[in-house]
Amino acid sequence: MTFLPYKKIHAIWLGLLNLVLVSLTQVCLAQLDTAELEVTVSDPSGAAVSGAKVRVENSANGFLREVTTGEEGKARLLALPPGTYTIRVEARGFKRVEIAALPLTVGQHAQVLIRLQVSPLSQALDVLVAAANSVETTRHAVSTTIDQTAIENLPSNGRNYINFTLLDSAATRDNQPILAPAPTSGLNINGQRARANMVSIDGVDAIDNTVNGVRATLSQEAVQEFQISKSGYAPEYGRAASAVINIVSKQGGNQWRGDLFGYLRNRHVSATNAFAGGPDPGDTRTQAGFTFGGPIRRDKTFAFLSFETTQGNAIAFSQIGRDHYGFQPVPNPFGLGPASLLLTRQQADFVKTASSELGLSYAMLANQAAQVALYGNTPGGPSSFALVPNPLPSSFQGLTSEAGNYRTTEETYFYSARIDHQISTNHRVFVRISASPSDLTGIPSNGQNQLTALNAFSRTTNSSTRDFVVASELSSNLTPTWISEFRFQYAR
Repeated sequence: MTFLPYKKIHAIWLGLLNLVLVSLTQVCLAQLDTAELEVTVSDPSGAAVSGAKVRVENSANGFLREVTTGEEGKARLLALPPGTYTIRVEARGFKRVEIAALPLTVGQHAQVLIRLQVSPLSQALDVLVAAANSVETTRHAVSTTIDQTAIENLPSNGRNYINFTLLDSAATRDNQPILAPAPTSGLNINGQRARANMVSIDGVDAIDNTVNGVRATLSQEAVQEFQISKSGYAPEYGRAASAVINIVSKQGGNQWRGDLFGYLRNRHVSATNAFAGGPDPGDTRTQAGFTFGGPIRRDKTFAFLSFETTQGNAIAFSQIGRDHYGFQPVPNPFGLGPASLLLTRQQADFVKTASSELGLSYAMLANQAAQVALYGNTPGGPSSFALVPNPLPSSFQGLTSEAGNYRTTEETYFYSARIDHQISTNHRVFVRISASPSDLTGIPSNGQNQLTALNAFSRTTNSSTRDFVVASELSSNLTPTWISEFRFQYAR
């Protein structure tokens, strides 16, 4: 057995430690659902002020972080939850500066420049700044942020907040065929199909990794904001050939707040669908829900609940079978057989101009074929083929059973509960439980790019999904420059 010298063993352990630190550095970069702030502090001459105390606080939920500036007068604060912050800067011999309201959004890398003023008094005076403009000079990703103001105030058809991505000029609706069992975001970004997008909620996946379809997410009322990173984003976002959509859910604050909403579209007050072909094709849709959140323990523990349901009952129109598939009863001009024949206009014209023998044979054959095609295996209809007496298969259904409009229904629910806890100034944790049972009927299948109106009821499908998620995150500020983020998700 060969023993390694102590110095060599020591070198190996140092190498392993460096490898772990490099790995941790990469993990620390993966701030998918947070923001980053860099504060630069200088004196009136522009020289850096080191040792200045920088305090960042979100009064809505008691989040607090304190750091000091280095030799270059910079203080970097990582993994800040999106929100509105108050920044206070103090340094000996200078007036204290306070920025009252600085909004930080998901994925933002904000830089704020603060120039202190000398205080002739032993006790520094306050300099209040109502607002400050932040810049982003280090972020290389091309991205767009949809904030809470847009989500709450812009109109949305169906309350699908992901469609707000269309506010970005690089986004259009995806024109790929719809596969009901594996829905996508429906967004074409930079010319890439929708399945090339990556969607995450609170830093964890919200996709089905087998087909890259988007799973059920959250109620629109439970979304704080989201960011669309189109190109140039860091590798930790990963697994996306097109864009990355990062969604941040709402959390409770120091005040109890709630929303109650409802939407009703009733068939009796809606205009008739001109394409439906009926006097009153029912279309009733109800969407309703609520949110409620607040402090369990002020500045420490918060809860946020959301619920939304969609109930739909409509008639989907179909052109299949309109005008009786073109067949019309025509008086039999030959006096033999049935009194009327079921023929198309072109067939009737041919019968009139053909010789009696040819016209009679053709008319009888065409009529029998039409009877089988339209009424085969239906009550009172033929049960055998036209030319041979063989019985029709039991699976054969006459086209009349496929004609006309058909009913569609929807019953969808979104449940979500989130608990946030501030363990200490440097440690916070949250747990979110979400569930979304959904049942839909009459979904048109256009896997062959066939127009919806050309689909019969037999070309529709039903979809029943049960989506359940438990997501958690522990964020720790180990040092002013080291952040640890541990995420866990169980999703079925």
